[in-house]
Amino acid sequence: MASAPTPATPAAEALLDALAARPGTTAAELAVAAGIGRSTAGKLLATLAAQGRVLRQPGGHKNGRRAADRWTLPTAAPAQDPGAPTPGPPPVPPAGQPPMGSGRLRPGALRDLVLACLAERRGQALSPTTIAKTLDRSAGAVV
Repeated sequence: MASAPTPATPAAEALLDALAARPGTTAAELAVAAGIGRSTAGKLLATLAAQGRVLRQPGGHKNGRRAADRWTLPTAAPAQDPGAPTPGPPPVPPAGQPPMGSGRLRPGALRDLVLACLAERRGQALSPTTIAKTLDRSAGAVV
């Protein structure tokens, strides 16, 4: 499902202005700076990211907890030399991985990821929670 362009709403403009002034900021911090709700900021950022107007930097995990993602504006691409070779096709994600920008796996891909994780750690006793943390997936889905 393609997302429609985000209209130039006051909330979107305030969010983009706040992001321009504070690159590398979390959604919650941007919401406060823009004077909008956190859920509104999160939804706008997701829509803008799908359009390529903002970039998400995953927060990863710290002390067993998920860290907040950080957001920035994309930088302008440098002018390309006309004589320079054109880049090749985008990299193909490994089997079981979603296409870039998609948060979902193809049907049956989680099973393949779990089996690969178990094969890599043959002989170790692994709980669904451990496997889920390794794969950065839900423990309920892994079960």
